[in-house]
Amino acid sequence: MRAAASDSRSRRPYRKQGWVSESSSVGGEMEDQTEDEARALSRRRLSLRMFCMLVLVAIPVVGMVVQSTLNLRDAKQQRDTGEAVSTDIFLSTQQGKVVVNVAVERGTTALYVGSGGDPLVYERFPKLYGNTDAAMAALRQYLWPQMPDYPWEFQSLGNLRSYIRAHRASLSVNHTSLEEQLKFYTDINAFFISRLGMTVRQADTTQVWTNVVAYHMIVMSEEYTGLERALGSVFYARGGLTDDDSMYYNKVRYFGQTCLDLALSYAVDVAAIFGNEYVNTTLEKGILKMRREIHTNDAARARNVHMGLHWFDNMTSYISILRRLDEHLSKKIMNKMENRVQELDVQLSFYIVTLILVIVVSPLITYGVHKMASDTQAIACRLQKVELERHKADGILYQIFPKSVAECMKKNNAVSARHFKQATVMFSDVVGFADISAVLSAHRLVDLLNRLYHTLDSAIDLYDVNKVESTGNA
Repeated sequence: MRAAASDSRSRRPYRKQGWVSESSSVGGEMEDQTEDEARALSRRRLSLRMFCMLVLVAIPVVGMVVQSTLNLRDAKQQRDTGEAVSTDIFLSTQQGKVVVNVAVERGTTALYVGSGGDPLVYERFPKLYGNTDAAMAALRQYLWPQMPDYPWEFQSLGNLRSYIRAHRASLSVNHTSLEEQLKFYTDINAFFISRLGMTVRQADTTQVWTNVVAYHMIVMSEEYTGLERALGSVFYARGGLTDDDSMYYNKVRYFGQTCLDLALSYAVDVAAIFGNEYVNTTLEKGILKMRREIHTNDAARARNVHMGLHWFDNMTSYISILRRLDEHLSKKIMNKMENRVQELDVQLSFYIVTLILVIVVSPLITYGVHKMASDTQAIACRLQKVELERHKADGILYQIFPKSVAECMKKNNAVSARHFKQATVMFSDVVGFADISAVLSAHRLVDLLNRLYHTLDSAIDLYDVNKVESTGNA
């Protein structure tokens, strides 16, 4: 190399980027491969970030779906429970009517047996039997409970009605006793009252359990009062009771009053109704007087069937008051349960709508987040490409111009001339390039030029040197 310039052919422009040799192409391929690997790694990272974003969105969405489903299930269970309790309460009122009519039939039968078959008592049977049959017929529309452990007569409504009709047909004063008649009808009422107790247990989780318990206590009081009525009628019909019957009378009277007191303590409004219809009335005074007579159990008392019927009618009026109390409670319970079921219907509808909205909106939310993440990923990829191209452009610009000049050009600033007190300028040329070009093959010529440029560039990188390429005689 020399500083002198040769002919114009030897001063051709030679640019490092203009020549490609086999070694440089291999290096370029390796650089391209490295760049492709970097882009693939970047894409994987962006895909992982997008997946994490989708997972973060999916977690609350799935939680909302699960929570809405659980709320819907709980609301449906509460509604089903409310409907079941409401149906059971209504069925209990129908069963309560059966209990009352069976108790009247029991008391009349006991009076008939105790009076030795008095015709005044017997003539009441047809009407009583009709009332009991009508009350039982009203139970046909309800599903009879399956209770294999109970006796045959309680397996179905038809069996029970047949059992009662057979008992009525076999009634004979000379072939039965007071205890047998009381036990027969009391067992039937005990079956229905046990079913009512199951309703009370089911209502423990509802908002009406206090009223249901009061209703149950009133029905129990009606049953015990019915037994008291039957034994009191026997007292007047026979002129007295045996010691066992007297003890039994006092026991059922105590149980009946205890159940009534409990019911009145649970339901204040019922206590007010009872006070208005019974307390300090002529009926109360007459019953209290006759109760004292039965409790005394004077053995010298004469038989008096008319007094027995009077006692029976008074106690029937008293039980009718109790019956109005349980009807009041049953209506109150039914109204509350209907309102509760309506509230649960509204709540159930709300949860259904909420679940549908969550199911419909969730895919839209997921799609929106996915679209936003995809757009973000695409923008990031484009920004990376722009940054890579910028680096390439900066590299080319730094090879052509000094760095300070290139920075000014990048900022669109005017490039002012700079003054240096001392400067060294080296001119280089390939001597006899035209003759060399004629002798060497194209491949070897390109390889020669690349080696020359790499050697000069390596030296330039070690010092603060700017390379300026020129053409022709410049």
